[in-house]
Amino acid sequence: MGMAQLVVTAVLVEGRLKSEVAREFGVSRRWVITLVRRYLAEGEAGLVPVHGGR
Repeated sequence: MGMAQLVVTAVLVEGRLKSEVAREFGVSRRWVITLVRRYLAEGEAGLVPVHGGR
């Protein structure tokens, strides 16, 4: 399981706060929010890293 899946699981399954999860994993709260939104909209496909023009 990759970091994106761990982050989403911590928020959606464990019910933890996004800011708490961000601190624990050493990422921004904004990235946690983005991952959760992508997962809710696209499922697992939303967690696949996108490389390129972003």
